Amino acid sequence: MVAYFYISKNELVDALECGLKLSVYGKPIPGSGDIPIKAIRAYLSPRDNMDCFDDQNLVCLKLDLSGDKLLVAEDIYAATGNHKWFNESIVHASKYMLGKYRKPCYLITFTVLNDYISVLDKKRDVPVLYENSAGLYIQTLKSKFEESDSGFYDKAFFGYMKLLVSLNKATVEWNDDEITVFLMDGERFILKNPANEA
Repeated sequence: MVAYFYISKNELVDALECGLKLSVYGKPIPGSGDIPIKAIRAYLSPRDNMDCFDDQNLVCLKLDLSGDKLLVAEDIYAATGNHKWFNESIVHASKYMLGKYRKPCYLITFTVLNDYISVLDKKRDVPVLYENSAGLYIQTLKSKFEESDSGFYDKAFFGYMKLLVSLNKATVEWNDDEITVFLMDGERFILKNPANEA
């Protein structure tokens, strides 16, 4: 499996010669106890952090690692401060299904030797399977909701238009128990009301 990790340009030579030391690049896994377990957090796609991707002072490293040694977690749970959710989300990379997490991260609990490190060529080397993990997550949710709810699009578009109405970017022109007519940018949108909406 390939993981992506950003470092500053002035650290590149050392990383290519000595690898990525867990003692240097590892951070404690949230809620891992009194003696915290450290892990290097890496991305599943180089575009999972566009700020780093576009930063000319950073270099993206490709880490070619064995899947049985890697863990994947939902990094958004760490940002919420809910360590229980974060720890419950940790799975072996070989069991992780693409699109399951919005902001997945690899947890690398060992030093990465230099033999497994190369520099990503952003122009020729970026994966085309999916743009980034967040986009894939949204597509996965869309597919899931489409399959489980035949009225998904009516509800989604209705909710979106109601949000625009609350932001004064659209108006309700007419409605009854079944249909609502919204107006936005001079165009009318006729949407079926979700259950219990009017």
